[in-house]
Amino acid sequence: LAGRTTAAVALLALLLLYQESPGHIWLWANLLAALAIAGGVPDGRFRRWAEGYRLASFALLAVALLPLLWWQARRALHPQLDTTGTGTIAASPTSRAAGGEVSAAAAPVAAPAVGTDAPLEEAVVAERKADVATGGRDALNPYGSGGLNSAAVIQRYAPGTVLQAGPGIPAWGYASYALQWSGPLDAQDTVRFLYVGPWLLGLWRIAAVLLTAWWFVALLRCGFGTRMTGFDAIGRALRGAAARAVSVLLPGALALLLGMGASMSEPAAANSTPDAALLEQLRARLTALPACVPNCAELMRARVTVVGDRLDVVLDASALAGVAVQIPNAGDRWQIDTATVDGDSALVAAREPDGTAWIALKAGARTVRLSGRLAAADSISLVFPRPPRVIEVSALGWSVAGVDDGRLLSGALELSRQRSTAAVTARDQRARDGAEPDADFPPFVRVVRNFSFDTDWSITTEVQRIAPARSAFTTPVPLVTGESVLTPGVEVNADRQVLAALALAQPVFSWSSGLPRTATLELAVPENAARTEVWNFSVGPEWSAGFDGFPAVLPDQVDGGTWVFAYHARPGEKLQVTLRRPSAAPGQTLAIDRVEHVVGFGSRSSDSQLNLSYRSTQGGRHAFQLPTDARIKSVLLDGQPAQLRPENGELSVSLLPGAHRVSIAWESPQGASLSTRSTAIDLRAPASNVRTTIMLPDDRWALFKLDRGAGIGPAILYWSELAAFIVLALALGRWTFSPLRATEWLVLGAGLSTQSWGVFALTAIWFFAMRWREQWTDPQVSRARFNLVQLALAALTVIALSSLVLSGIRYGFLSTPEMGVVGPDSGGSAFSWFADRSVSRLPQPQVFSVPLWVYKVLVFAWAIAISWLLAMRWVPWAWRAWMAGGFWRSKTIVPAAQVQA
Repeated sequence: LAGRTTAAVALLALLLLYQESPGHIWLWANLLAALAIAGGVPDGRFRRWAEGYRLASFALLAVALLPLLWWQARRALHPQLDTTGTGTIAASPTSRAAGGEVSAAAAPVAAPAVGTDAPLEEAVVAERKADVATGGRDALNPYGSGGLNSAAVIQRYAPGTVLQAGPGIPAWGYASYALQWSGPLDAQDTVRFLYVGPWLLGLWRIAAVLLTAWWFVALLRCGFGTRMTGFDAIGRALRGAAARAVSVLLPGALALLLGMGASMSEPAAANSTPDAALLEQLRARLTALPACVPNCAELMRARVTVVGDRLDVVLDASALAGVAVQIPNAGDRWQIDTATVDGDSALVAAREPDGTAWIALKAGARTVRLSGRLAAADSISLVFPRPPRVIEVSALGWSVAGVDDGRLLSGALELSRQRSTAAVTARDQRARDGAEPDADFPPFVRVVRNFSFDTDWSITTEVQRIAPARSAFTTPVPLVTGESVLTPGVEVNADRQVLAALALAQPVFSWSSGLPRTATLELAVPENAARTEVWNFSVGPEWSAGFDGFPAVLPDQVDGGTWVFAYHARPGEKLQVTLRRPSAAPGQTLAIDRVEHVVGFGSRSSDSQLNLSYRSTQGGRHAFQLPTDARIKSVLLDGQPAQLRPENGELSVSLLPGAHRVSIAWESPQGASLSTRSTAIDLRAPASNVRTTIMLPDDRWALFKLDRGAGIGPAILYWSELAAFIVLALALGRWTFSPLRATEWLVLGAGLSTQSWGVFALTAIWFFAMRWREQWTDPQVSRARFNLVQLALAALTVIALSSLVLSGIRYGFLSTPEMGVVGPDSGGSAFSWFADRSVSRLPQPQVFSVPLWVYKVLVFAWAIAISWLLAMRWVPWAWRAWMAGGFWRSKTIVPAAQVQA
């Protein structure tokens, strides 16, 4: 259609720009089809329709291409517009300049290592307290919060070591690309990425914009040739589009209004009386439980008497309300035949499937008596679902277990018949006769010992029930060599055994202990032990452990913070653990995660604020180098004021272990000037996520900026927009249809470029409309259409000239110039830069500005030039164009003589 050169240009344009907006390919295909149809049909009505379709296709593609090409050109000139991810790491510069604090969000902490450079404070890594306070699990004790380290010992390193803080983690986030492969991958397969930098990418985008514009202009010439002045066709296309829009949108709008009216006119249903919520509230009040639930009753004392085959239990109970309490039971081995409350007979109120019975009590102090016959068994387990505070046992011919100093250990009282020769013979006879066995299964448990080798060694032991499933029992568990129990209330007998008392249905009995440091540790399970053991070892970073015995198993939590060595020991197995402390490696103890430096300039002075977040593994003094003429206004350490003053520009601050914040505010005598840069600051340490902000006063006109190694900064879009406008003005000046010369376009746009491109576009539309009116002298136009066009042009003239005078001239003296300052946390007179790292000295970006009165003088000169052009050239020419062929057409009156003739 347009020649091989245009085809080659189109191919290159698609190769460069297609990935930015793949959907535009369909608009290009539609335009090519429209060109082919319009150029191949004969003259007639169908050709007119084809030409209208071609014009609409050009307009649609132009509307779609204009923002795409404009955005591509802008990103080519200002690559920082792509890096929007840096705007998420800091608050707005206005709030920071007002003295706001830096947020306390800490950067990710690197994996720790140890060193030997300096002693470590006792509260090293104090930020781990936050994990404990918020329910976080200790990294070296992942088995619960009952261990020694998680509650009492926070530090993980012994005095004399140095914990490496690691570097600060950059908080930027830029473009990301997801990659995936289909099919199998071998270990030898590799992938290689090719990427271009911002300069080459900018040239790529500029070439794509130029080639696409060339392609569009070439097709425009191919389609219209010398007939590119068809304003009538444009008017017909716009009228047709408006008519179609009205025909499509009007029915939908009417339907929407009708639907809204119907929904608004729908009658409201009366609420039922009483309301369901009120009924529910009344029901809840009637059925509400007493306020003392679940502690409405308490067993103060229990007296157990066993004589022969009779078992009597007397309970002294106190009840705050009328409730039912659980009474002791021994299953089918104790048949209760008498139950009284305060001497009156009482009935069992309820019975559970496991045999637990409930008896009703009234409020007050009550005495419950239970009496019954014992089965012919050698052992009885009397279970107290609600253990009494004090228990007294009197047994004749029975041995008692489970009671220590008047306290019930496991919630069950174990009674064993004292054996004699006759009793043994009777038991054997019962066994031969197939009678009920004497007792349940013997207790069997799993003992889980969790070793934590940290600054202080500790053990957390759990005794887990295996058999019997629900009965209460007490079993001895031996301690590890050197183990000292720290949990209160845990009894240790003379054989260094813990009496693990498991109440009815209680699954676990646990305690915490301390362990002295030794070079070796031996663990074993006896052959005849009624238990299995699990040994979990969590080794801190300052220890190295070796194991000799049987192999370890995969731990339950393989993704935890610290690796756990797990050993499942069976009876007869042994394990020897060897521990040593490896040599340390030196490292840095201070990491500055984020820095915000805000400088607000005035006419004669400037206010600066430095906010930084740091992580330190040891306490000490650290000096920041500030300007020597700085006058300190405030120093905040974690939000608390500190009375500190610099000496020769050095401000010494006390660093604390953990994550903390420092905020320093000062005043300097340097104000804004032609070249304004941030104050020089030396942190004396590497820093990450450095944000530098310069805020100019309102009486300055910012022109340029220099990054000077400050990282990603703002973009001033004004100069690229002005360059694009100059090219457009020169092109319009060479067009024969243009109403203005190139110099006039430049003068008009130069003043409006810092105020409103919309006013310039409106004024340009008025100029082209008057140019069209100047050439519109068709005598066949109807009177109504001509007069309507005249009225529309008159209204457009008033609007355009009013906008030019008010927005361009008047507001130019009252407003500040809009330079198009964009970027993360940037805009207006605020300029912000972000750098992911700095070595020691903070960057010093630079902003060039002039006093605002310079801009006012230029606006005044421009206003004089525009006034002269309006009065001497543009308004007289517009009047002549509007009057061409007459300014109004009235009805033609034919004389009577001509009618008679």
